[in-house]
Amino acid sequence: MEKNGNNRKLRVCVATCNRADYSKLAPIMFGIKTEPEFFELDVAVLGSHLIDDYGNTYRMIEQDDFDINTRLHTIVRGEDEAAMVESVGLALVKLPDVLNRLKPDIMIVHGDRFDALALATSAALMNI
Repeated sequence: MEKNGNNRKLRVCVATCNRADYSKLAPIMFGIKTEPEFFELDVAVLGSHLIDDYGNTYRMIEQDDFDINTRLHTIVRGEDEAAMVESVGLALVKLPDVLNRLKPDIMIVHGDRFDALALATSAALMNI
């Protein structure tokens, strides 16, 4: 694959926040994994995947034989709108370090929840 005149692999970060979005992202991740000559896959796990009360669903990702490059605790406890806003803020504070470390060419995000908003905002503002 050529990118900017060289034969560098495309670095893809797939970010997943919960079981529902992972079920949609998994086929894409498997596809990327089957083409190692073209792609490098980084997996970022955050949100409810990492919460005991929601079953630590990051284990599903590991069972599917994906290496998790980043685990980011971003959920602020609470069931109200303020907790969601605080969670987005926490993710926005933490994500730049992750994205600077991983240096993805693209990031794939799925979802309509507040977690995905933080991911998409961070990627957009960092020109990813």
